[in-house]
Amino acid sequence: MVINSRTAVGEHGKVERVFVPSKDYDEIVKTDDDLSEWLKAGEIEVKPITTDVTQILTLIYAASPKQRHLVDSKRGRSLADPWGITHVKKEGVTVVTKKEKITAANSTKIKIPNVCHNTGVAWINDYWMSS
Repeated sequence: MVINSRTAVGEHGKVERVFVPSKDYDEIVKTDDDLSEWLKAGEIEVKPITTDVTQILTLIYAASPKQRHLVDSKRGRSLADPWGITHVKKEGVTVVTKKEKITAANSTKIKIPNVCHNTGVAWINDYWMSS
């Protein structure tokens, strides 16, 4: 997840944008926690799915069919993950996620960091971001 149009000063004084893709927003606001309340307060830009974003997702899936396994359609999980990655790729920013990269060679699972690595999208764990 990436978080919006407010700016934050990052490493070396670089100004960074924070936003949330609309699919992530929809998933997060279903919960009742601090993150949900923060997003509902309306200070974070919510990026809609556009034609450009859809085309990028098509290219990501075409690059490696395994990347379609990012979404767990059987259990209805990670539905927003591909959209978050495509928004980040379009905007040229960094994904912030709680998920960890799957490194086992025989694993059929794939997570946000794997897709980011495979497609040249920068990513960090939210713990690293707060360090």
